[in-house]
Amino acid sequence: MKKEDLKMPKIFLLLAISLMLLTVKGYCITEIIEVNTEIQKEKYIPFLLSKGKSQIEDLVKYTLKMNPHLETEYVKTIAQTYIDEALIEGINYDIAYAQMLLETGILKFNGIVSKEQHNFSGIGATDKFTKGSSFPNIKEGIRAHIQHLKAYASSQNIKSSMVDPRFYLVKRGSAPTIYDLTGKWAKDKLYDKKLKKILLGLLEFDNAKR
Repeated sequence: MKKEDLKMPKIFLLLAISLMLLTVKGYCITEIIEVNTEIQKEKYIPFLLSKGKSQIEDLVKYTLKMNPHLETEYVKTIAQTYIDEALIEGINYDIAYAQMLLETGILKFNGIVSKEQHNFSGIGATDKFTKGSSFPNIKEGIRAHIQHLKAYASSQNIKSSMVDPRFYLVKRGSAPTIYDLTGKWAKDKLYDKKLKKILLGLLEFDNAKR
């Protein structure tokens, strides 16, 4: 028997083990995001604690495509800050950025939270009568978002100075993936599906430019 023939069963065995582990952890195959690239489909479960894939220029271009009325420098500042703050805490900046786009309506701020609050994730805006938290600048507002995601993602300590006013209200590690955020971050039963749609659009836009 050729060595190549022996490798095939091992590949299938590794695949079977991976699928079994995903099932044990509670994530079914339908929760794996498939991102179309020019070469193949990339598959991954969107864990909050993971690495982002997008380049800053793609985050900016995608945002401007969705909302062409925005100023480029404003979007660039937000995108770079998301990357920087997410890397400090080990949060996937693609997910955080996609959630920001969802929460702010692609930075239109048509909801309860205003642009001047620098609250990019709806922290504290628990109902239509509560405006939510305000932050002195873009950096602090984004840092609070990243810290709030980390609170849900794991029990790991925060590395940057604490600015999230609701950090200690979160059950630590209760939402390791975007699917777990529904009913926790927001009451909307379709929250994870809406977030996944934006995230997928962002990732496929990024891959289309490569």
